[in-house]
Amino acid sequence: MKKEFKLLSIGNSFSEDAHRYAYDILKSIGYENIIIANLYIGGASLKLHDEQISLNLNNYIFQIYDNNGYLETSNYSVKQAINYDGWHFITVQQSSYDSGVISSYEPYLTNIIKYIQSNIKNNNYKLYFHMTWPYEDDAQHPGFTNYNNDRRKMFENIIDTYQKVIKINKNINGFIPNTVSIENARTNKVFLPLTRDGYHLSLNLGRYIASLTLIGALLDVDIRDFKDLYKPNELTTKACEYAINCAHHALKKPLNITMINL
Repeated sequence: MKKEFKLLSIGNSFSEDAHRYAYDILKSIGYENIIIANLYIGGASLKLHDEQISLNLNNYIFQIYDNNGYLETSNYSVKQAINYDGWHFITVQQSSYDSGVISSYEPYLTNIIKYIQSNIKNNNYKLYFHMTWPYEDDAQHPGFTNYNNDRRKMFENIIDTYQKVIKINKNINGFIPNTVSIENARTNKVFLPLTRDGYHLSLNLGRYIASLTLIGALLDVDIRDFKDLYKPNELTTKACEYAINCAHHALKKPLNITMINL
């Protein structure tokens, strides 16, 4: 029987970043029937997702990696996406600029979860929360002012929000610690910057780290155990090893930064 993996993210460009290498990683570790899907609206917050759901709007781009390649479909709704297939995993996330703002989560998160529970075909799915990463020190994003334009403060606020909102939510099965994996990667300046504009991840190394963390968290595996693990051709062997270590330590210690040596 073919190993299956079906993931739907109700997200934005940050889940788009984390999905980039997920299909290739899964293929390299023995999965054959793979669907990696993202409901995309740029900068979408939990509040916006809740509004889309409550009004049954179709303003998303549905982005899919599967055995046929990559495809985008416009004018998609959350209801259509949930009914697209029997998902094994669903992830949700807050907009990056609100990720460390506790007051921005409810009642939207609860409403989204209730909708998923009422509409999903596969009752054996697991719901994960995708923790997004802090901006670069010099990021020009207007939402950075929520944290006084301080990367360390943004990191601490995201972790604090996890502890007070996500960890205590009994409907959430786990979380994806990309807050920590990307901060781990920033401990060695050789590989900086990790973003292409101050907040979206660099197309190769940043995205590879996020994809490794995503798959490692969902499968609950030590990604270092896979001898034939996919490594992007665009990255050096040393960069790939660094990415794997950054993700591994985030999965092992998902709320604390680890200094990563070369």
